[in-house]
Amino acid sequence: MVASVASVVALVACLSACASPSEPPGGPTTQQIQAAVDERLDRQWEISGLQGEWPRPLVAVQKVQNSGQWNPELGVCLREGGIRDWGYATREGLRMHNAVATPEQQMLMYICFARYPTIDLLSHEQLDYIYDYFVRWLVPCLELHGYRLSDAPSRTQFVARSLVGNGVWNPYHAIARFPSSPEEQSSLLEDCSPTISGVPGWSS
Repeated sequence: MVASVASVVALVACLSACASPSEPPGGPTTQQIQAAVDERLDRQWEISGLQGEWPRPLVAVQKVQNSGQWNPELGVCLREGGIRDWGYATREGLRMHNAVATPEQQMLMYICFARYPTIDLLSHEQLDYIYDYFVRWLVPCLELHGYRLSDAPSRTQFVARSLVGNGVWNPYHAIARFPSSPEEQSSLLEDCSPTISGVPGWSS
């Protein structure tokens, strides 16, 4: 009971002293979004394996999607081109089930992706805000509940990785011991929320 009371007192102290900024920052500008789309499409063309072999087509972007959300338009575009049983690898692009994707299929994947590109729609300021939440509240909360992190990126690494489209790291990705039961996991998520409100495209 004493340990439990001590944890509660420490948690209350953390909540008082380690609060995140009250007002979340704004999202990226139109220019920043366009730059992220251009960079993402360059990378998609590179991993298609067509660079230097096929001319790169000019494709009008129809919708920019957040990388953390489902992209149904991409699937529809591929199905309309005759590709149904497919997967995707970050370093390989299109992957076919029990087959190697042909150049024509990789080209269709690029065209569809260029129409409906996915990027991380978060500004540098929003990423700083998220990192502050992790450092000031989430990590101490996890540690007070007996969970230790195996590793963690620096602020510079965290922001840089997110800005190039490699996803937003979360302390939950690095806890050395995971909850042993659904009940323990539910309780931990309730006490130590992995996100907070106010950041579209990231907040749960």
